[in-house]
Amino acid sequence: MKVIVIGAGVVGSSLAWRLAQRGIDVTLIERSAAASGTTGSSFAWTNANQKTPEDYFNLNRAGMEAHQALRDELGETPWRHEGGNLMWAESDAEASELETRVARLQNWNYPAEWISRDDVSNLEPKLQVESDVEQLAFFPTEGWIDGPLLAQTMCQLATEAGATVHFASEVTEITRNGDTVTGVTLAHGEHIAADLVVNCSGPAADRVAKLAGRALPMAQTLGLVVRVTPGGGAIGRVIHAPTLHMRPDTNGLIALHHSDADAAITAGEPPHVWAETLRKRLVAYLPDLDGVRVSRWSVGTRPIPSDERTSAGLLPSLPGYAEIVTHSAIT
Repeated sequence: MKVIVIGAGVVGSSLAWRLAQRGIDVTLIERSAAASGTTGSSFAWTNANQKTPEDYFNLNRAGMEAHQALRDELGETPWRHEGGNLMWAESDAEASELETRVARLQNWNYPAEWISRDDVSNLEPKLQVESDVEQLAFFPTEGWIDGPLLAQTMCQLATEAGATVHFASEVTEITRNGDTVTGVTLAHGEHIAADLVVNCSGPAADRVAKLAGRALPMAQTLGLVVRVTPGGGAIGRVIHAPTLHMRPDTNGLIALHHSDADAAITAGEPPHVWAETLRKRLVAYLPDLDGVRVSRWSVGTRPIPSDERTSAGLLPSLPGYAEIVTHSAIT
């Protein structure tokens, strides 16, 4: 069997590796480089924290368990960073929502607990929490992923298992024989035949689906992630403060995100202005970092199907075509 996987983000690269492991003839095609899309622009928080309904929550929890299983399989997974996630609320409405969520997660046997200010001081001694906050939620099994390293490693493992990888190669046509997909044509004219073409194109998934004759409605949103430096050792885990989300990053950086910034850049405000706004918010929570500067920022597009659920599997109406399109792909 010959399979073509389109897209070398975390989904496509992982799929290519697993198929090649099973002796399938796999070709992985990426129009740029591994992790050059959403995977490389993600806050990359591994969690099932805010996922509802329960079946979607279970899918995300299974993803978290798969990260652990991958460590057991490979022996080491240097892209995976644990430490848990701290979260607290400021307004009464947000506090009520958080209390409801913690109770729901506990009912679903997901590790979630309340900790005191003293506990937080032990976990994050440099973190300044608002004086009126008495307790914080802690989710000990959550963490973050170095998405580019994960995708690049999956591409390497896929190649070692026998897959063929084409970078800087854009699919411009998906060929069909009647209703059956038979392969792809690349921008430079090469045609590659296949028994199955799998669309793992992230934010370009609707465009790729259209090439196959399928309409794939998307409800994509933008996400701004900012890296500041120097920040090495200032925090040790994912932290969701009321006005800023932060986590350690590679090379001594700190990654920053907040939905306020996402909404603003979606409305047309300049990302670099919001990058500086998030930097200032960081200093409010970590005064020792008063001298940090913005190292870089990126805007990613979340590939969310219009029903906000994962779209994965074969399409009976389009033989020879499958897709895996989802938000929270890193989890």
